[in-house]
Amino acid sequence: MPTPWLVVPAAGCGRRMGADRPKQYLTLGGKTVLAHTLSRLHAAFPEARLCLCLDAEDDHFDPAWVPFSDWRRVDGGAERVDSVVNALEAIVAEGADDQALVLVHDVARPCVDASDLARLFAVVRDDPVGGLLAAPVADTMKRDDAAGRVAHTEERAGLWHALTPQGFRLGCCAEPWHARMPKAWR
Repeated sequence: MPTPWLVVPAAGCGRRMGADRPKQYLTLGGKTVLAHTLSRLHAAFPEARLCLCLDAEDDHFDPAWVPFSDWRRVDGGAERVDSVVNALEAIVAEGADDQALVLVHDVARPCVDASDLARLFAVVRDDPVGGLLAAPVADTMKRDDAAGRVAHTEERAGLWHALTPQGFRLGCCAEPWHARMPKAWR
C-alpha cells in the first residue's frame, strides 16, 4: 500500500466563527479540534507523512497534539489555497514524485468517519487522478435571480456536497499549483 501525504490546512483565524481563537483550537471534550482531526487521520493512516499548515505567528499550537512520526510544519498562507500550495512545494522538496498520493483534509472536520477514509483511500490509491469524499445533496436547493430573489428550485439529482479529504496524484496538480491553483481547488 502506498504511503500517502496528508496536507492539513490549519492557518485560518476563524473570523467567521466569531470565537476568541481560531476554530482549530476550540475544544471538544477537553481536546482541541486540531488534536481530534490529527488523531482521526492517524488512526486511518498511521504511516502517512503529514504537512501541517499553520500560521507563522501561531502561538496556540502544541506539537504534542501531532501523533504522526513523520511530519513537518509548513507556513500557512493568506487563504486555504496558499497553504495547500506551500504544502505541495514542501512535498516536492522532500523528493516526492508525480505519482505521490496527496490527501488534503480540512482541520475543522474532526468527525470524518474511519470507514469513509478507508473507502476513499481504496479508490484514490489505484486511480490515475484522484477523488474526494462527497455526499448527495439532500436539502432543497434554490437558484436566485439578479435581484437576489428565488428564481426556481434546482433539481438535486446529480448534485453533491464536496467534503474532505480530497485526494490526488501530486503530478495532476503541478500546472494548477504553479498558477497558484484555480478557484476550483480552493
